[in-house]
Amino acid sequence: EYFAGLPPDPLKRPLDFLSAASLALEGRADERLWEGLSERFDKPEASMFYGFEAMACLQYAGDRLPPAIREKGRKALTETLIPRGDTENHWVLYYATQMLAAQTWPDTPPSRWATGKTSQELYDEARGWLMHWSRLTATKGQGEFDSPHYILMFVTPMLMLHDHAQDPEVRRVAGMSLDLLLADYLTESLVGAYCGGHSRSVEPGVLEGRDDRVAAYHYLYAGGIELPEPVHSWLVPAAHSAYRPPAQFVAMANRRPGPYVQTEVKRVRNVIRYSAELNPHVFKTDYMTPGWCLGSMQGGSCSR
Repeated sequence: EYFAGLPPDPLKRPLDFLSAASLALEGRADERLWEGLSERFDKPEASMFYGFEAMACLQYAGDRLPPAIREKGRKALTETLIPRGDTENHWVLYYATQMLAAQTWPDTPPSRWATGKTSQELYDEARGWLMHWSRLTATKGQGEFDSPHYILMFVTPMLMLHDHAQDPEVRRVAGMSLDLLLADYLTESLVGAYCGGHSRSVEPGVLEGRDDRVAAYHYLYAGGIELPEPVHSWLVPAAHSAYRPPAQFVAMANRRPGPYVQTEVKRVRNVIRYSAELNPHVFKTDYMTPGWCLGSMQGGSCSR
């Protein structure tokens, strides 16, 4: 309702794929929107963010997109060499996109994939890496953990896999990963603000002390707060997803009769020199109260 109620600006360049998907889902698309989408697909970008957002638009808008637009999307996602990137969120976005693309267009020959691989090879590589990441996250924690900014780049691809992967095991693991990611946040959310230590932060979260991007998850999955505005367009999949969190999340986020101490174990991002261990532990402690939080982390100079 939020995105459908925004004044449509399909002539804005570049057109936002996820806002466009929301307009299509809410029946507010028109010829100007189709022209904007057509232009974006005609000019693909060698970026895992472009690839993921384009795939999300195709998956969630589905048959509401004209066949000609869907075909341009297929061409952009199969014939563009999209880089894997070099950080944890890049890899999750890249492999979620590759897996869903290979699943969606399984008959595409290697000569039509920019990588030169078969659809099955792309699918198997992506599925294997995503399952590895889920196991690592559940056992040693994330490297880019508890970030008010980057959490969207982990939750959104897991929502995509939960909703659109054909493999039931992948859907199940994606749902479990969502439970873990959101439990991490909601136990440390004070009226939407992500408290405690973070592995990565960006300027607004540091200078303003609050990041409304992540607060929208509190609103959607636990309630108890007003809709934080502006809402980032990567919340479109969360609003339309079939995923539902455990019922306990409401109490975890909102019922705080008194203070408590929460301890967590995370992992350092890959250490490539001056360490005998690739991913040392990060030990995180929060003292949460109904009105404020004091957090600390211990993990050495590489814990970031």
